[in-house]
Amino acid sequence: SDPDYADLPLVTISATMVSDRRRALQDALARRSTRGRHIVAKNSGHWIPLDEPETVVAAVREVVLLAR
Repeated sequence: SDPDYADLPLVTISATMVSDRRRALQDALARRSTRGRHIVAKNSGHWIPLDEPETVVAAVREVVLLAR
């Protein structure tokens, strides 16, 4: 059984061009938390931190704010 993360802040990020299966897995992971969210990095390949560092920074800031 998949773990339930209750209201733990959670953000998943996926690249632009991923398979439907991969996107569904990321969505399912985000749904494990009531405060989960899946972001698609619109201009990124596999290396999201290099291609879109601002997206990663924004997601980290969001989680930190929600955790406070």
